[in-house]
Amino acid sequence: MPILFLIYIRDLFPGIALLVQVLLYIDNIALITFFISLKKNIYILKREVAKLKERATKSAIEFNLAKTELIHFTMAKEAKITSLKLPDGEVIQPKELVKWLGIWFNPNLTFKQYIVICTSQARSVFQRMTRLANLERGLSPFAF
Repeated sequence: MPILFLIYIRDLFPGIALLVQVLLYIDNIALITFFISLKKNIYILKREVAKLKERATKSAIEFNLAKTELIHFTMAKEAKITSLKLPDGEVIQPKELVKWLGIWFNPNLTFKQYIVICTSQARSVFQRMTRLANLERGLSPFAF
């Protein structure tokens, strides 16, 4: 099924400007632009999102706005307040932490939060495994 989906959406991206890179993985789409000016980045993204939305409407494709995220990879303070207004009037505020294909990114690309999240998940799995390995008092059948 993913192959059919990719074939179906391939017409969404033929006219994307050279100023924007598109990353696709199954149903995850990322639009990336990179300039020193945040205003220019937002202007380009707004224009390309409008084109993408127009093509998607023609193909009867809808995007899930709840999953739409914005992050600026910069240390500039104005990045926290520079938002993106979508064609339908929805405003996307920049986030401090964004998950893309299982990896958490922060604006400085330090991956500190990603390491904390992975460590926490590993600790949780370890604790569940130690409860299962207890010979005398393992998990009850209702714990599953």
